[in-house]
Amino acid sequence: MTWATERLEAICSGRGPLPPIVEQLRLGRLDAWGEGWVRKTWTPHPSLDTADGSLFGGYIAALADQALAFAAMTGTTGPPSCRSAFCGSGATRRWRSMPR
Repeated sequence: MTWATERLEAICSGRGPLPPIVEQLRLGRLDAWGEGWVRKTWTPHPSLDTADGSLFGGYIAALADQALAFAAMTGTTGPPSCRSAFCGSGATRRWRSMPR
């Protein structure tokens, strides 16, 4: 096992603590993982709802970032260092609420 797979095992099993930001954002743990993939179930806490009862889209992005980072960890063999997935403006599509 590598440092990363040991960490993934701890996250899945509940043995290890979650980083404070994961606790604060209520992103939760993983259900399972394997080489190149992770799986999690996430139910948003009611305190995360916006005024109209919908979920802020940034939480979906945070979940995707967490899942991509964990999936990358399944193949990491180098020293401990993980960063968020890069989602620059070139990788996103701009949306407008009104037609042009």
